Amino acid sequence: MVGRFHVVECEASGCLAEFFLNDVPLIRCGRGRGGNYAAPHHPLLRAGTNELTIVVEPGPTPGEALVGEGRARRWHVFEEEALARLSLARYPRGAVVGGPDRELVAEVVWRANPGRRRVPLVAGRTFEREEPGGAAWAWERCERIADLAGARQEVATLLGEWREALASGQLEPYLEANEPRFADLEAAYGHPPGTKAAQLKSANAQDRQTNGWRLEPLGQLDLRRCGGGRLLECVRPDGLPALREAKDEEGRFGSYPALVGRLEGRWRIVL
Repeated sequence: MVGRFHVVECEASGCLAEFFLNDVPLIRCGRGRGGNYAAPHHPLLRAGTNELTIVVEPGPTPGEALVGEGRARRWHVFEEEALARLSLARYPRGAVVGGPDRELVAEVVWRANPGRRRVPLVAGRTFEREEPGGAAWAWERCERIADLAGARQEVATLLGEWREALASGQLEPYLEANEPRFADLEAAYGHPPGTKAAQLKSANAQDRQTNGWRLEPLGQLDLRRCGGGRLLECVRPDGLPALREAKDEEGRFGSYPALVGRLEGRWRIVL
């Protein structure tokens, strides 16, 4: 059982900010998206050097986040003092996030007074992980993506196959794709092998029995390269996961986030 948890904590006010750990996008916070986020992300932490990054006022789509809309930076007026903070903190099991047991590991903070600036803006820092590292995570072992156009085409085809598997309940292709991710999650959080696959099977069976449940068509994709050039983030231009359910009567929906990489010659879901 894991005794201590590393929690990523994000905060944004007076701006919109996107947060990254080791070049993997985590979430956007701020203006209209909620000001705070906190969750453990153990499989993203590497042995040795790690990197925290904040992109302030990112471009409107995932692919434009770093370069700006139309691949051009733009002027933005900050009407009030703005803050974006990304922290990695360590907690014992059972502790409350932000409570007295919090032990700060690393942090990057961006602040600005009201005024006009060109955006996107990037702030970041590296830090060394003190704990001894084990084997590299699956995402670290993925091949670097050289042919981006070809990779996007191959992954788009696979997303269609995985969507069909989830919709039909014939889950084998999707479960097989997730094997590296599930193995890392189980190792990171002390779950018995097979836990994650069993959870997915149970949830999918319940979903398919729900009246009106269905998956959204794939639609347009924005497969962003990230993770040091090793991964594709499977999202749509709105930044939400490509594999997601249709909204229910209250506007809620579930999703299946996926960051994929080429591992031992095959595309797999690794985060």
